[in-house]
Amino acid sequence: MEVLLAPLNKSPTPSVPPLPMPWQQDLVLRSIKIVDIGYITSIYFTIAFFLSTYIDNKLGEFNKEEADQKTTLRLFGESVLHMYLMGVLVYVIRNLIEKIPFPLNGVQGFIHTKVKELTNATVFVFIFILYQKNFRAKLDYLRERIYKKK
Repeated sequence: MEVLLAPLNKSPTPSVPPLPMPWQQDLVLRSIKIVDIGYITSIYFTIAFFLSTYIDNKLGEFNKEEADQKTTLRLFGESVLHMYLMGVLVYVIRNLIEKIPFPLNGVQGFIHTKVKELTNATVFVFIFILYQKNFRAKLDYLRERIYKKK
């Protein structure tokens, strides 16, 4: 049986640092990146706004009298289920957004898929929750109900 061992005194090969990019090319790439971030944010905002409004209308207005008839545990469970489904929707939407092409992809070597904001759905989540006023009303009611009992 043969065992291969690396020599102990071998130093790693020094890497050659990349040459600095000319400032004009750097400026163009940064400008394209800023446009791409705005593009991604606009798509996230638009989808979140209309999807949250649609869900809010479908679920109907929060009814305090109806909620008074439910146990705190049931209200909490419904809220957790709602958030669970929202989390799944965020995952699906984020993956769909990644598939939308960017018109300036490839210009000056710009790579759209390397923009971190593409996989970061913070704007989507914020708007998605913000515009579900009935869900937020339910959460406010639940919070008051839990803290009133203490």
